[in-house]
Amino acid sequence: MASVVQRDPSVDRRRAAGVGQEIAIVLTDDWELRGNGSGDVETLQVRPAKRLMDLYEDLGVRSSFHVEVMQQLAFEEYASRYPHLARQRDLWTQAVESMLRRGFDVQLHLHPQWLGATYDGTWWKLGGTWHIADYSRQQIQDMIGRAVEYLNGIIKPARVVAFRGGSWGMGPPSRDVFETLVAHGIRIDVSITNGLYYNTAAIRLDYRNVDCPYVAYYPDVDDIRRKSDRDHGLIEIPTQSVPRSRTLSTLLNAQVAPRRACEKGAEAVRRLLSRQRTPAHVVRNAFDLAGEGREDHILDFSAGYSSAGFIRLTDICMRRALQNPTSPLRVLVFENHTKDLRKGWHFRRVADTVRHIRRRYPDVQFLTMPQVWARASELV
Repeated sequence: MASVVQRDPSVDRRRAAGVGQEIAIVLTDDWELRGNGSGDVETLQVRPAKRLMDLYEDLGVRSSFHVEVMQQLAFEEYASRYPHLARQRDLWTQAVESMLRRGFDVQLHLHPQWLGATYDGTWWKLGGTWHIADYSRQQIQDMIGRAVEYLNGIIKPARVVAFRGGSWGMGPPSRDVFETLVAHGIRIDVSITNGLYYNTAAIRLDYRNVDCPYVAYYPDVDDIRRKSDRDHGLIEIPTQSVPRSRTLSTLLNAQVAPRRACEKGAEAVRRLLSRQRTPAHVVRNAFDLAGEGREDHILDFSAGYSSAGFIRLTDICMRRALQNPTSPLRVLVFENHTKDLRKGWHFRRVADTVRHIRRRYPDVQFLTMPQVWARASELV
């Protein structure tokens, strides 16, 4: 017999108390290949994105796909020499066009390690670090400018309004990225995720002490983690996370799906490359956090939790939002990495979580980034 999910009583308490805050969830997706350039567009991007859109349509919701554009620009550069890259480039474009036709939203994602990428017919060689803040102002302007122009050309008459940095990177130092985004009409950033700390050769960032870890805020131009008392043209909406604790970690580990959770990040890269003879320039383990970093529990549907685990994390985020009203509209950003949705039970976790939200929190809306931006005055 199906379990009965009770409506959260705090919803009714808020209504009785006359609290007018609305809560919305934005389902985002980082649509990309592996961070070292491995994988193919059809397998890791097109097929799972189509299946995810089918699922969301059945559930009656729409999401925002943050599409990696630097990757596509690299494919454009080499397409005339390698027919298989031309085919993948075209599949990428056709998939983005399909997202738009089906009523989904497309926004910008950018991994700077694709800058100056070279291809030897089999492997990509990517250069530089994985954190956009490590690049010069001119390089940042060139990357973002080219990416926005390319993507706007595909999604017109819509325009890019939201951004997520590759590997969550937005500084500090943040000024060069911040000012370049604003100059190109981008008004929302969702890169901040409280509790992240990376200290590897690929990327260094520290989001362990964010001023506003779970609510929208006007960020400081020089340090995206700090709150400003005025609007500098960009609103930061952190991607939701839940602090680690021994009790919660034990619970989530106990609820991991019976088959091993979806392979993610460095682990997936190691498994892929261990089966192949790869050149030394292909990064194998950019996110080895052993002694060099940490993450809180990110609301990322490609993480390794069961449906029950994601529902538990969702309830924590919802309770936090309901108990601490901060603005007329409270937006919770959830994350996903399409490349890591490979099996049926990966998609069932997404469906189970959305259905749970619909039953337990019936007043919650599912919005896309442009819909959020249209109500920007209610966010902060």
